[in-house]
Amino acid sequence: MKTLSDEKFAEHIKNAEGVEPVPFAHLDFGMQPRGDDRPQEAFSGLLMLRRALAGHGLRFPLYDFACVWYLHKTQKLTNDRLRDLFPAEEMDFITGIVDAISGTSWGALGKAVLNVFGKHLRQRFTLYMQKRKLDEAQVEAIQRMDPESELMDQLPHLFADDLNTAMSLDEAPKSLSGKSGKPELVREYSPLPQGEGPGVRAPQQVEASDRPKRIALFFDTHEAFWGSQRNLSDGRFFPRDEWLRRLLVTLELCGGSTPAHHGIVAVVAGRDRPRWAEASRFKIPEEYLDIQRVGHLSETDAAQFLERAGVADATMRQCLVEYARVAPNQIHPFYLGLCADVALAASETETTLTPENFQIAPQTAETPPFEKEGRGILLNKGKELMDRLLRYADAEVGYAVRALSACRAFDREIYFKLGEVLNFQATEPAFTVLTRFSFVWPAEQRGEGWYRIHDLLRRLARERGDEIAHRADEVLEKHYRERGEAGETAAVAETIYHANRLDWEIKSELKL
Repeated sequence: MKTLSDEKFAEHIKNAEGVEPVPFAHLDFGMQPRGDDRPQEAFSGLLMLRRALAGHGLRFPLYDFACVWYLHKTQKLTNDRLRDLFPAEEMDFITGIVDAISGTSWGALGKAVLNVFGKHLRQRFTLYMQKRKLDEAQVEAIQRMDPESELMDQLPHLFADDLNTAMSLDEAPKSLSGKSGKPELVREYSPLPQGEGPGVRAPQQVEASDRPKRIALFFDTHEAFWGSQRNLSDGRFFPRDEWLRRLLVTLELCGGSTPAHHGIVAVVAGRDRPRWAEASRFKIPEEYLDIQRVGHLSETDAAQFLERAGVADATMRQCLVEYARVAPNQIHPFYLGLCADVALAASETETTLTPENFQIAPQTAETPPFEKEGRGILLNKGKELMDRLLRYADAEVGYAVRALSACRAFDREIYFKLGEVLNFQATEPAFTVLTRFSFVWPAEQRGEGWYRIHDLLRRLARERGDEIAHRADEVLEKHYRERGEAGETAAVAETIYHANRLDWEIKSELKL
């Protein structure tokens, strides 16, 4: 058995033959709610996972029925909502469920729904029923549940049980083969029995050829469930992510040491260590977690990033890596990206940079203690890099960066609006240059064509008291207020945000 470094392992996977992509779903709890996409809520979050897993032969019959029944009982069942919530390839099946609900008496609905399942699952239906232990009683139990207080709590279990069953069928998606014997996730939860406390489900006895393949579920920004409210009482803290815990304890996750388990891998990323072992309901003990700290970039990865970004000179690349270093073999990705932006912006204006431009000043006895602790040094680096970028970049682009740092997200319309009111030259070529900077990321949660500036850069602009960002807040508050008065619901939250920013800045000035 040979152990490979991270770099070698990635290269090995990249060049391996006969491998297939792993089906996956990604749910970012930090995403701003948009319409029916509300990732922190059980109903919306699970359906977002459901749509992400579409197209891989995975079916969720009982879960789908439960969702349609919930919409029916809460008077939210419309054709438009069904099209928004469910995958397009499943609409015939969903329509069949709707027809069964609307055209069947209460007592006969269980049989009618099973007939819909049989019609659409076809030859897999008998196997699905056997493995799921499905009968009319399960459908009738869902009918009897209160939609808000009971059915909502059961949706994570129904989703997980359907996924477990789908992964146990012969048609489960294919994936990378690998038997490392170690859990393959950042935080891994060996399956717990529903109900009370730790335990492990007995692995199903299946033939090797029938074993399910791999699938990955990624959950990001776990801390967003609480925002800045980290010190809540247990009674208010743990309900926030209870539906996620319900889902994880029901999924039959891949445990490495139990190769017969289904090939479901769950990765949960967040800034804080999870407190799931302390929860009174649906707790996940520490021994079922494999917690890995995700650090910064290695020197090798950092140098490769700079080379791919277009920094051709090897000596300059090494100098930039050193400048962005925060610990041995730990290169800060945000500052490294800014270093690359500065170098490339300088080259476009035919300004020659040398390694001496990025020398790190030695810390002296006169350096304030806060600056010696590391965090202050990093913030100073960010400010210094931002100043250099604005110095070397095109003046109009630099002005736009300062204005757009006031936005939580922006698109072309916002960019040109700010250019018009703040009197900087907003052009399509400049917008293209702007969106290529490393600190400008797609704001996927807002839709196609939306972007956001890295939070740390926005924070730096705020701490500097940037007058252009302040004026942008005034423009944006008025812009979104007019949109809100015209009936655009999403604009109301933006109006409040920019009004609060302006109010906070006024109060800060008064304190000074």
